[in-house]
Amino acid sequence: EMPAEVNEEEEQADVNEKKAELIGSLTHKLETLQEAKGSLLMDIKLNNALGEEVEALISELCKPNEFDKYRMFIGDLDKVVNLLLSLSGRLARV
Repeated sequence: EMPAEVNEEEEQADVNEKKAELIGSLTHKLETLQEAKGSLLMDIKLNNALGEEVEALISELCKPNEFDKYRMFIGDLDKVVNLLLSLSGRLARV
């Protein structure tokens, strides 16, 4: 009985050690992902600000009908990019 009990205790200690390593690894990965998320959010804000500047400049320089065409083009482009991102994600899962 003694060797079996000692063996079970060693196995339990090994399992607990692996759990602790896994928790540490997941915590580190989560922190890394949160930092990346913050960076991406900052990039999104900067990109939106640049887009607004370009739109304001175009609205000043173009005729109203040309500006409407520009906005329609940007809307269509946004839909195409979102579709490509969606398809890319689906392809990656397959």
